[in-house]
Amino acid sequence: MSENQWFIIYRSDDAQIDTAKDIIIGRHFGKDPYSVNESFTGLQDFNGKYRYYATICNRYWVESDVSDTASTDKIPSFAPTIVSTYPAPGVQIPINSSISISFSKTIDTSTVASALHITPFIKFKALQWDASLKKLTILFAENLKLNTQYTLKLDSTIQDINGRYLDGNGDGHEGDSYYFVFQTLPEDLVPPHIVGSYPAIEIQNQNFDTEGIISVWFDEQLDENTVNDQSVMLYKGGTQIATKFIHQIINDKSVISIQPEDELLPTTKYTAVLDSSIKDTSGNRMENFQLIDFHTSKWHYSGITMIDDFSAPGAWWQPSGSGSTIGIDGSVTKWGYLTSMYLPNSRPHRCAFLRYKWKADPANPGYLIREYLPPTDVKNKEFDSTYVLQVYLFGDGSRNKFRFAIDEKHGGSWTQTEVSKWITIDWYGWKLVEWKLSDPNTVGTWISPDNKLNGSKYRFDSFQLTYDESYGVTYGTLYFDDFRLGKKTDTPVGIAESGTKTPKEYALEQNYPNPFNPTTTIGFQVAKSGHVSLTIYNLLGQKITTLVDKQLPAGSYKVDFDATNLTSGVYIYVLRSGNVVLSKKMTVLK
Repeated sequence: MSENQWFIIYRSDDAQIDTAKDIIIGRHFGKDPYSVNESFTGLQDFNGKYRYYATICNRYWVESDVSDTASTDKIPSFAPTIVSTYPAPGVQIPINSSISISFSKTIDTSTVASALHITPFIKFKALQWDASLKKLTILFAENLKLNTQYTLKLDSTIQDINGRYLDGNGDGHEGDSYYFVFQTLPEDLVPPHIVGSYPAIEIQNQNFDTEGIISVWFDEQLDENTVNDQSVMLYKGGTQIATKFIHQIINDKSVISIQPEDELLPTTKYTAVLDSSIKDTSGNRMENFQLIDFHTSKWHYSGITMIDDFSAPGAWWQPSGSGSTIGIDGSVTKWGYLTSMYLPNSRPHRCAFLRYKWKADPANPGYLIREYLPPTDVKNKEFDSTYVLQVYLFGDGSRNKFRFAIDEKHGGSWTQTEVSKWITIDWYGWKLVEWKLSDPNTVGTWISPDNKLNGSKYRFDSFQLTYDESYGVTYGTLYFDDFRLGKKTDTPVGIAESGTKTPKEYALEQNYPNPFNPTTTIGFQVAKSGHVSLTIYNLLGQKITTLVDKQLPAGSYKVDFDATNLTSGVYIYVLRSGNVVLSKKMTVLK
C-alpha cells in the first residue's frame, strides 16, 4: 500500500457480518502491517467463536467493503464461582438484615430460585438481582431469629448464561454446591434506621404534588406508642401543618405515611420531621431526628372528579377474568376491599387491594395483570386529555411495574386502548401516582397502533401490573384509594374572595347560571375561620367531586364548577363547616 489509510477492525460474535452492530476493537492510520491483540479472562458472557474483519475508510467515515474474515477457536468460559457474600465469614448481623451473594459470571436467574435452601427454614420474600445479574440479594419474609446460625445452600444446578454450572468449591470444575454460613446477633442493640422515603431525603424534591403524601419506611418494626403527634410532624417554616398519619407493619418493618389535612400551597417549602424519640420494639431510639425537606409544585388543583373512592364495591373484575392477564397464580391473585388499610385523611376507612403472585406459564409466556373496570359501571367516566388520571397507591417495594390503561374514542366508537409508561414500584407506603394525559411523552406501548392520545374522548380501562424475573418480587399486595381525575392549574384560580365584610352567618347561594352547561359559579359565606368543604353529589348520594376542602378564614367566597363530564340532571351541592351543613340543588342541562 503506497499511501496511509484509516483501518477499522471489527469483532463479530456470529456469522452475520454487520458493521452497524459489530464491535470496533481498533482503529489505525498508516500503510504498514500492524496487529491487534485481544485477551479473555474466561469470565466473559460468550463461549463461541469470534470473527474479525477490517474495512478502510476516508475522513468522512465512508467505508470500503469488508475484508475476508478470520475466526478464532472456541473462546473458553469458566464455570461461575462465588466472589463474596454479605455478611462476610465471622460477621454477625442484625435480625432484620438481608443477605447478598456476588458471582463471578452473569447468572441465568431462572436457575436460582429452586436451588436455594436455608436451615433453619425461613421464607424468602424476594430474590433481587443487580443490573449485571451477578449480585443476588435475598430478602426474608420475616425477621431472622436472635443468636441463631443459618446455613444457606446453593445447589450445583445454578448456571451462568453460557450454561456452565456452579463451581461451588472454586476448584476449577463445575458441578459443586456452595454453603454459606452466617450468624445473627445475640440481642437487638441496633437502633431503627430509615431505609427510604418519598420524597427522598437525599434529594430535595422540587415538584411535590400539593395533594401528595409523605411516606417513610424503616428497617424494622417500631414501637407503636412512640409513633405519635409529638414524633411525626410537618412544618411550613415555623408553622406546624395539620396532618393525619398511619403506621403500618409490612413484612415485619414499619411504614409511616403522612397526609396533610388540607391541600398544600404551591411553590412552597415544607419540612417533615421524625423525632428521635421514635423507638423500635426493643426500646432502641433513633440515633438522630430526621428532616425531610421538599418544595411543592407550582401546579395545584382547580377541580377533582372522583372515579372510585372504594367506599363501596364496584364492578371491578377479578384479575383472572381478563384474557390479557397472564403469568399469575390464579388461586392467590385477587382483587378485594378491606378496612384495615386506608388513606390517613380519608373517610370512610376503606380501600381496595390487589393481592398477586406470579407464576410462569410456558404455554403463554410473559407476566401481566389487567385489573379491569367495565365501561358499564356507573363509576366509570368519560374525560378528555386536559385531566390528570391519579390514584393513591400503597407500594410494597417490589420493583414490579404499574401503569394505567384507557380506552380512546374515535368518531362514534371506542376503537383503541392506550397506556401510560410503566412506573416502578420502588417505594413503601402511600404515594399519589398519575398520568398527565396532555403530555405525549407519558404514553406507553401496548396494543395501540400509534401510541398517541388523539381521540375525542377517553374512559378508564384498567390498572396494569407486570413483573421482571431479574429483579421483581414474585408475590405481594398493593392497595388503592381515591382513584380520580384531577384538573391542575398554575394560576391562582378556584376560590376567590368576593367581599370585604365579615359575614355574620353561614350562607350558601344558588349557583348562577342555573340551569347551566358546562360551567357555573357557587357563592358561599363563612362566619368564622375553620375547615370548609364544598362537595357535589348526584341524587343517589354518590360523591361526584369536592370543590373546596381546606381551612378558610371568615369571609365571602365564589368557586367555579365545570360539569363537562356530567350528564344532564339534577345535582346537590353541600357546604360543611364545623356543625354547619347547607345544601342546594342545581341543574345541568345539555
